[in-house]
Amino acid sequence: MLPSSPLAPIRLITALRVAPLTLLLLSAAAPAAHGQGGPGPLAPGGLAVTPDGGTEPGRAINGNYSAMFTVTNPGGVAITPTFSCGRTGQVATCATDPNTDPIDPISVPAGSSISWMVTYTTAGVAGNGTVTLTATNAGASDQGFYNVIVLGPGAPGLVLKNHNRDNVDRGMCLTVGGAGEAAGVGCGQLFVAHGTPAYSTMGKSRSLTLLYNSAQAMPGAVVAATVTMPLVQQPIALYLELKVATAPSGALVIRDSATYNTAGWGGTIASQPRQ
Repeated sequence: MLPSSPLAPIRLITALRVAPLTLLLLSAAAPAAHGQGGPGPLAPGGLAVTPDGGTEPGRAINGNYSAMFTVTNPGGVAITPTFSCGRTGQVATCATDPNTDPIDPISVPAGSSISWMVTYTTAGVAGNGTVTLTATNAGASDQGFYNVIVLGPGAPGLVLKNHNRDNVDRGMCLTVGGAGEAAGVGCGQLFVAHGTPAYSTMGKSRSLTLLYNSAQAMPGAVVAATVTMPLVQQPIALYLELKVATAPSGALVIRDSATYNTAGWGGTIASQPRQ
């Protein structure tokens, strides 16, 4: 009897009879290679880290950020990989949990995935870089990475608007308090609200609020503009100047200026235009 193996099937080529013996010529077929007739066996400890070339949103200089990776275990048994991170270009530093706790390490179940985070900082100069995560288990390893675009400070945008000073949309104005009791500053003007005692007429309670506005107390020309901030880096303050051309030379003369603290901008700064 001739031995056989499931990994090396035996194939009869020919039989040669020489009395009183019969000689069999046999050939062992090689196992199918991965991608040529079927997949090969999974390497011990096999795993995959993705994405392989993801892109992070635009990042500001000198910022602290994090990136999430997916670690997949395609094998039939749980694995406990270790992790390390890497960086290039304008990604200044990176850090991640190495998963080397001898008491309670994190495992990836068979045929399942987990998320793993890498934190990183950006450099002080605009440019491009990458942040990577490498997972290693039982001699097998894989790496995923993100492309990181680091953006520097940008100028705010400004567009002049047709303005009706008697019907101002104050919801678009930068408004700050601290101007006194029931007072504030909005749309570049001081306002004070004063409530009156409630009264009843025709079976309903009513009340009036008196509103003082410095623009109406001291009338003057008002120039309105819509201001949008840079997409990435929030400035500390916003400074505006109003310049008017003088006759006959046409030289520009500063007629007014104002500085606003952008801490009161509110919301996601890139998506909140102000008037």
